[in-house]
Amino acid sequence: DGPVVGQEVSCFVGQPCFMTGIQGVRLQPGDRLMVLVDCGSGPPIPGFPGFGIAETQDGGNYHFLANGTSPVLASIPGVYRICFCRPWADAAEDCKSSTGFAALVGLMNAKGPFKGSVECNLGADCEFPLEGLGLVADDGLVFVR
Repeated sequence: DGPVVGQEVSCFVGQPCFMTGIQGVRLQPGDRLMVLVDCGSGPPIPGFPGFGIAETQDGGNYHFLANGTSPVLASIPGVYRICFCRPWADAAEDCKSSTGFAALVGLMNAKGPFKGSVECNLGADCEFPLEGLGLVADDGLVFVR
């Protein structure tokens, strides 16, 4: 029982993030996924809603446990692992920390620009390199002071 291995999910930094369409065998409400650097160990990745833990109510669509906070992804762009945990009725495994999420499901692509800064002179042309993960030609930028 559990998710099929080798799945891939993409979310964009600054946008709401959900893990939908997860496939597996006998997935059930309450099953959880966690986004980690390595399955089964390490701290939550900063910037993922709900400390990177998502739960399903229907067996295939996982929503981060935002606990009243925003579902918007605020992590740095990168490729992370999606890891699985099923809570047990006897509470031996409660799926609240990374140690319970030892089974690899696949990869989470957090797409967006890498942080940077640039200074330009008012009224002059200004060019700068924009690097990141999953950027395409039609992406837009907003400049703030």
